[in-house]
Amino acid sequence: HSPRWSQTEQLEQESAAQLQQVKSFRHPQVQLVSRQYFAKSDALRYGLPDYVESSVIGAGSTGLEVVLSVVDPALWGQVNAAEKHLDYSKAQKNHLRMELEFLTLAQYLAVQKAIQRVKNSDESVQRARAILALAQTRLKAGMGVRLDLMRAEVL
Repeated sequence: HSPRWSQTEQLEQESAAQLQQVKSFRHPQVQLVSRQYFAKSDALRYGLPDYVESSVIGAGSTGLEVVLSVVDPALWGQVNAAEKHLDYSKAQKNHLRMELEFLTLAQYLAVQKAIQRVKNSDESVQRARAILALAQTRLKAGMGVRLDLMRAEVL
């Protein structure tokens, strides 16, 4: 893969992760909550029994807290933006894939064209050598003209 391809693939993965993260906020968030309250007390003032020696009274509660964003326009805007960014990243990746396929095909066809040119050139050289050999033979045999030999040498 080319560096551009790797970068585009990474952008799509990051966009998908960002979308998942934003969408997770639409689901209920559950957390454990613990609260403690402390107060100073005066046993005589509040009519507490004499055996209560502490001047601090504590109370506490523990429970589950569930948070659900039912109507949060900002959150829905983030989700929509993340979805559009993911769609853009996918389109960009597909565009780059098609561009790379086109460039690869163009290079392949250029190589095939060059190979065909080499084959044609080799055939032309062999044909010119054969014509030259024939012209030399005809001239030696007295059946050819010097002009035919000169034309064959030009080829």
